[in-house]
This record gives sequence, structure tokens and C-alpha cells, in this order.
Amino acid sequence: MRAMEKSDRPEVFAIRLLLLIGARKSEVLKARWENVRPDLRLLIVPLSKSGKPRHILLSDAALEVLRAIPRTPGNPWLFPGHAPGKPLSDLYLFWNRLRRELGLADVRIHDLRHTFASFLVNAGHSLYEAQKMLGHSDPRTTMRYAHLGQASLLAAAEAVSGFFTSCKSSDRTQGAFPLLAGRNPLWETAYSDRTGNRRKETERRAP
Repeated sequence: MRAMEKSDRPEVFAIRLLLLIGARKSEVLKARWENVRPDLRLLIVPLSKSGKPRHILLSDAALEVLRAIPRTPGNPWLFPGHAPGKPLSDLYLFWNRLRRELGLADVRIHDLRHTFASFLVNAGHSLYEAQKMLGHSDPRTTMRYAHLGQASLLAAAEAVSGFFTSCKSSDRTQGAFPLLAGRNPLWETAYSDRTGNRRKETERRAP
């Protein structure tokens, strides 16, 4: 996003929208001004890949991008193409130059949709929400897009642990599985075998 601040080309606005709303490239490039509904915070796709209309939610940042797009009088397209009466056909030339400048030569335009889904799920939103926002009819497709990071998975594991190990400050009641004080020789032996730390000391203590 910072790199694109140096350019005012129409491709910049399109790529910003792709990052902010998780739409397909064709849904953005073929968008008409009549399909933009700021009052409802929607970009309406009359005919999506599923063969049905699709309603894409617009965040505040997405609305700002739309307001900043230069509008050509009498032209219905958000991103007019070089041919008269046609929308912008592709973003490849601009995107290819940009991704190489950023050291992201293997990142495709469609990967921005994966990025949107991953950020969404890693922020704690459900796969159901991601499915609706991406316009997938099959939740299994959404699962391929939403890549959970280790931090999110660890936070989920800790959330479950909290139900069993937390203490209530009011009456000091311990959870169902209170944490045990002291040291576990078996744990230390297993751990030390991998790290090399404290192995000899543990072996001396073992009965």
C-alpha cells in the first residue's frame, strides 16, 4: 500500500480495492458506477462467478478509495479501458512491475484475495463470515483461502486451556485441572533429549 502511494495510475485504485474488499479481479475491473451504493456500503456485482448477484461490503477505507477514483463524465466504468466503451482489461503489466520492485515476484493478483481471507480469519472472524464476504457457495473453498497463522492457532489453544486452568480471584477457586507446582523429571528428560539442556542433571535425579 505504501509503494502504491507513489503512483496515481488507475491500476493503483483497483489493487487497493482488491486488498480491502477481497473481491475477484473481474468483479473490480468490470464494476460500473451504477453498481456502487455508498448509502448501503455495497458494491453490487450483477452476475458473479456463481451465476447469482453478489453484494460486496465496503469498509470506510474502501469507500475512501472509491471517492478518490477520477471519474470520466459519461463513462460507466470505474476503471475505463484503452478501447472506447470498454473497461480496463487487466492489471498484469503494472502489477508485475510493482511486485518485482517489492521482491514479491511469485505473488499473483489472485493471491490478494487469499491475503484478505487470511487476515480476516486470523483476526478472529469465523470461516462462515469469510465465506459470505468472499462469495463462496462451498465453505471448503473458503478453507483453502484462509491460512491460519501459528499465533492464531496458539491463541485458540490457550483460550481452551483458560477454561480449565484459570483461577477465580474472588474465592481463589482453581479450575478443573489446576496447574501443578514443582518439576516433572519425565518432562525434563524428554525435553532435554531434544535440546541438550539439563540432561545430565535429570539423569542423576532419576530413580
